[in-house]
Amino acid sequence: MLENSIEIIMLPNASAIPGLTFRHFRGEADYAPMAAICNGLYAAGFREVYIQVEDIASGFKFLPHCNLETDMLFAELNGQTIAYGVCR
Repeated sequence: MLENSIEIIMLPNASAIPGLTFRHFRGEADYAPMAAICNGLYAAGFREVYIQVEDIASGFKFLPHCNLETDMLFAELNGQTIAYGVCR
């Protein structure tokens, strides 16, 4: 998948929140928002370590049995990434 492509995923049971959309992984451009989400959890006391963008990049570089383009889901609110998940 191209990093700049836009693919909205329709989730029929998702809450009807204005501006809420879902999409797949867009490549390296997603690493910074992923780190920001992790560090927000760190600041709130839900993670034990602060994480760098480089940590995200290296951690997701070699995931056996995982296709990042199809096995990740991102939630955005008004175009801003607010959550993500991955199946491994």
